[in-house]
Amino acid sequence: MQRLLDAVNTAIEEEYNDIKKRGKVYPGIEKTFRDIRWKHPELAVYVKKRMLKIAEEKGDLP
Repeated sequence: MQRLLDAVNTAIEEEYNDIKKRGKVYPGIEKTFRDIRWKHPELAVYVKKRMLKIAEEKGDLP
């Protein structure tokens, strides 16, 4: 189970880094959330919370 969570968190961090490279962090997180929630609402909430936590830790939010 831990390997699965590690894989999910790694994918989230990679996607976050792609969003950060595009420039607008918060709108990118929101778009990712909207894209995922149609098929996997529970996962979308986790992804959004995790990305916001990463952004907060890195000081990327206004």
